[in-house]
Amino acid sequence: MPIGEAKIPDDGSGNDSCSTMAWLFCAVLALVYLEQAAVFGLRGLGSELMWGAPWTRPIPLLLLLCGGWVANCAIVEKGKVIDMDALTKSAGGCSLSSPRLQHMLGVFSAAYLATAMMVHLGAVWSSRGADGLTMMPLTMDDHPRHEMVHPGVILLTAAVLSFLWLAPVNFLHRSSRYALAKVVMACAIAPLAPVTFFHIVVADYSTSLAKSFGDAFVSGCVIVSGPGIAMTENAAVMLETQCIHHGLAPLAMSLPFVCRMMQCFRRAVCEPDTRGEHLANALKYATAFPVLLLSVAKWHAIYGGNHSEEEARLLTGLWIAAVLLNSLYSFWWDIIKDWGLMQDHCWPFTCNWKMRARRQYPNMVYVILALINLVLRVTWSLKLLDVRVLGAHLTMQEILGSEDTIFMLSLLEVYRRAQWTVFRVEWEYIRVSALQEAVVEPKDDELEPLVGEDADKDDVLAAVEEPNGV
Repeated sequence: MPIGEAKIPDDGSGNDSCSTMAWLFCAVLALVYLEQAAVFGLRGLGSELMWGAPWTRPIPLLLLLCGGWVANCAIVEKGKVIDMDALTKSAGGCSLSSPRLQHMLGVFSAAYLATAMMVHLGAVWSSRGADGLTMMPLTMDDHPRHEMVHPGVILLTAAVLSFLWLAPVNFLHRSSRYALAKVVMACAIAPLAPVTFFHIVVADYSTSLAKSFGDAFVSGCVIVSGPGIAMTENAAVMLETQCIHHGLAPLAMSLPFVCRMMQCFRRAVCEPDTRGEHLANALKYATAFPVLLLSVAKWHAIYGGNHSEEEARLLTGLWIAAVLLNSLYSFWWDIIKDWGLMQDHCWPFTCNWKMRARRQYPNMVYVILALINLVLRVTWSLKLLDVRVLGAHLTMQEILGSEDTIFMLSLLEVYRRAQWTVFRVEWEYIRVSALQEAVVEPKDDELEPLVGEDADKDDVLAAVEEPNGV
């Protein structure tokens, strides 16, 4: 049974000539990257362009997070059971699933890689010129590491991608670009805007970029506090350390949680019959605030010189308790509410813990991904942990404090959000379909069967009559 509006026709932006030029551009860009990887090494080049500093991480992680959504759309649509266009109908009827998003993401990614490489090459050539050497590409034997860094790269890449996203010309699926922009704007001004399933998904995705919001703040702080968009490496490191532990850094990281919490408040006001559920959901996002605030407080307790070692350990203990509360509460909400895996929406210790009847995947898939979700719910906090206060070995301090580790933990959170989406979309489809079945009995061929379709539908209806648990 269709649960949404018909798809609108494509806006004609995917013609053969544009596709051919795009592939040629990507091929040239790949050759440039291979040449630079041979000079700097693959890890060195990746650190320079993607994860080596706060001003290089946010945009790659944003693109990877969008890639997770696109991959989910492709997998779901391949199964021909769930209509992703119908589930994203809140975007004005425009398609916000593959293949449109595949095309858009590919163009945005190529634009980012090209812009970042231009900044990188400019830094290389300018450093050679500053050394009084010939303006020739560096070789394996004589390349120095740049003494200058360019925090302004985040401004340039963000400007390029913003232009591609908001350009008022009929290319790259303008209707879908604008529809997505409206959804993002509605999430930003919550609770003043309507809240639908896709608004909720976008806001939840933004919470996985909380560290990137903090990195963006640090980048802006470094640029404003420093001599400009380029500075010496030593100056950048000093300013970065100051900005990371600035009092406003936790506020920047908390913005996605605030937006999502405001959506919960709006639903609590608009849906008084289920107000308690939405307030409990808002409380889940509020548990992230102590984690962020205590991470800054314990740093000042350790390095500020105004607190004792006992107070530093106390703050660290409180921070660990806050992490456990946030992680376990969020994990429980994932299982019971966001995924609807249990037959009854219930509170801990009051459930029969029997899996719902209608399922699209084998039981073991749910068990394995739920366990992975639990582990990754906790590991995200390692980015905020200073193991020195725990007396950890110096090697462990270097590993957990390295930029490579921070980026890897961020990648794990991107993956966790992608696998979370698999079950979240499945539950939304089951929820909406079951509600429609309660009103109109469908024909046999209108609804694709799921695992356990022959089970009693009363179990599903008993669950979906309660509010959407996101």
